[in-house]
Amino acid sequence: QMHAWTIPAAMLAVAAGGAFSALVRYDLVGFGHLPRSALFLCFLLLLVNVFSRKVFGKRVLDSRQLVYVFIAIMVMSGFPGQQLVTYLYIGLVGPQHYASTENKHVETFFEYFPEWIVPSEDPDHPAVRWAFYGVPPGQSIPWESWIIPLAVWTPYVVAILLLGATAVALLRRRWADEEHMLFPLAQIPVEMLTYESERAALPAIFRTWLFWASFAIPVILYSKNALHHYFPGIPETDLTPDIGLVFQGRPWNMLNYFPYHYYFEMMGITYLVSDEMAFSLWFFWIFRRIGSVFREMMGLTNHPDFFLHQGYGAYTLLAIIYVWYARHSLKQIVRKAIFGAGDFDESREPMSARAMLFGFLGSLATIIVWGHLIGADWWGSLALMTVYMISIVVLTRIVSEAGVFAVWTPFGNQEKFITQILGTHTLGPRNITALSFMGYKIRDTASLTAANVIQGYKMADTAWLKPRTVWALTLASLLLALFASHPTSLYAIYSHSIPGLGWWPRGSGSALGRDISSLILANQPFTPGNYGNMALGAVTVVFLNFMRQRFLWWPFHPLGFTALMGPQFMGDRYGFSIFLGWVVRRIT
Repeated sequence: QMHAWTIPAAMLAVAAGGAFSALVRYDLVGFGHLPRSALFLCFLLLLVNVFSRKVFGKRVLDSRQLVYVFIAIMVMSGFPGQQLVTYLYIGLVGPQHYASTENKHVETFFEYFPEWIVPSEDPDHPAVRWAFYGVPPGQSIPWESWIIPLAVWTPYVVAILLLGATAVALLRRRWADEEHMLFPLAQIPVEMLTYESERAALPAIFRTWLFWASFAIPVILYSKNALHHYFPGIPETDLTPDIGLVFQGRPWNMLNYFPYHYYFEMMGITYLVSDEMAFSLWFFWIFRRIGSVFREMMGLTNHPDFFLHQGYGAYTLLAIIYVWYARHSLKQIVRKAIFGAGDFDESREPMSARAMLFGFLGSLATIIVWGHLIGADWWGSLALMTVYMISIVVLTRIVSEAGVFAVWTPFGNQEKFITQILGTHTLGPRNITALSFMGYKIRDTASLTAANVIQGYKMADTAWLKPRTVWALTLASLLLALFASHPTSLYAIYSHSIPGLGWWPRGSGSALGRDISSLILANQPFTPGNYGNMALGAVTVVFLNFMRQRFLWWPFHPLGFTALMGPQFMGDRYGFSIFLGWVVRRIT
């Protein structure tokens, strides 16, 4: 039997350690959709198994139990080990601290949010002041000031997590069983943790020279660079170079500082995806760069917004397409959940049809009611969640089919997108304030929990685990991560003070207040040209999808185009590594 302490202890260690590390060092152990926290822990457990088998004649954990551990850590790592802890806690004290007579935060929006959603509205209150200046000698962390705000925000965060988990459960059958998607990131841990026999000391993958050769290259380089920070005499290898300043004039100056970054994890993952997908990802990265050159040649400017607005249209239409393709399986789930009829087989599902449907609707209703209590109209909260669901559907698809390690969507600021469409007058300052507080907590998509959850569902299927056990484990790990992050994050903030945290957390405190004031006082509605760019992105997706469905030789995948129409840095970060992985795949 699996030791009862293994998974809870591992989850608690990752939750507490991840939150502390993300805030204090900005070392994101839960970053991406194949988090190193899960990989490292399971690697250690494999070594424990080697020792146990040598000394006691048997392993501590078998293959299935190791996969359970990996799933538990993977699905919860994104909350404490990524930027969510920054957005949740610092976002509740930043607007008060940075309010001034110059920015007029107090006059602009302080009257529109309830005082019980923050520790205090007073910037001189210990809960706010000490977060930025440190706890005075002889004083203690003002835990009591956080009891009510965290009691208020916890149901919202839980509803957000459940909304994503049930949404991908509704899509699982269509994507995994009917379309037979690859889920490349889910293949890696299952293969890494599967023993082919009782006598094997390690899984088969660890007994091949190619694995160790591929493993050694990044380990040596990353270890040498880490040692460089402590011993400057050790040379550092630049893994994120660019071509520098090469072109002096327009339009080719758009190619200056063209990056060729080396992310070994992305090279390896690209080897596991289809040629069509890998080619599309790097092709549209280059396409976007060359597109900026042509726009510059025509005297056009503001290239990032041009592509970002295409991303809005592409993401929206692609989400509609994927939901439309899943309509038959969704109808079966609805019939089974409401009438108990139909041929929907629940035995392979992580939860019953009723739990999927009513869990999703219940989470959505909870969010809408919660939003109403803090000042948002029901339709405003629904609009916010609709945009969020577009991100969930398309991002999860990108991770599941393309294997992109981390994805940033164009909807990084949902409340801004909604305000630019509806306008300040329609929404009003109260709605904008409430939606901004809600949207600020879900801005980060690089470690979106829903994408990790559906990978856990796929791993359960591949490793022959019990789907309902995996769902129970997923729910428990998400709740434990949230509750473990509360005290750990507050301790990190008050023991180091926000200016003493990592570069991102210490710089994020002013963002929420600044964004709310900007939307209320200086909103810039979308122009006809902006809507035209959105339409261009949507039409491009329709064309690429049509050609792909019609012609087998068509090499361009609409998901590749859509993924690269998000923030520019995502393509710059992984584009060259994807290209190298594609080249190696083609020649081997």
